[in-house]
Amino acid sequence: MTRNVVILLCLISLFIWGCGPTEQAETVSESPEKVVEPIEVAEDIVIQQPDSADVAMRDACIANQRVCEGAVAIYTKMNQGNPPENLEDVVGDYLEEIPVCPKGGEYILDPETGSVTCSLEEHQRLEE
Repeated sequence: MTRNVVILLCLISLFIWGCGPTEQAETVSESPEKVVEPIEVAEDIVIQQPDSADVAMRDACIANQRVCEGAVAIYTKMNQGNPPENLEDVVGDYLEEIPVCPKGGEYILDPETGSVTCSLEEHQRLEE
C-alpha cells in the first residue's frame, strides 16, 4: 500500500514538474543546488500507516488486558477488597489461564489500581 502511494506521488510530481514552461526548466537546471528530486518530496509526503496486522494484534492485546482486569476486579470483590498480588492469583477460580499477548509481551498487574498493562510500549492503552 505504502509503495503504491509513493509511486503515485512520484508520477504526479513528474507530471506537474515535467509539464511546466520551458523557461522554468532552464532556470532550475541553471542552479542545480535548488533542484528537488520528486522521489525525495514524495517520501516526505507519505505518512506511515500502521500495518493492519499490527493494529489487530494491538486490539487483541488490549482486549486481553481488559479480561485480566475483569478477573482482578472479581477476585478483589470476592476477597473483601484485597487485590491479588499478581495475575497468577486469579488463575483457576476467576480466569482459566493468563491470556497471551499476540506479539509476546507480558501482562503486568498493578495491585494498587487493579490495572493490567502489556510490557510492549505499542500495546499501551491511551487514557480512557
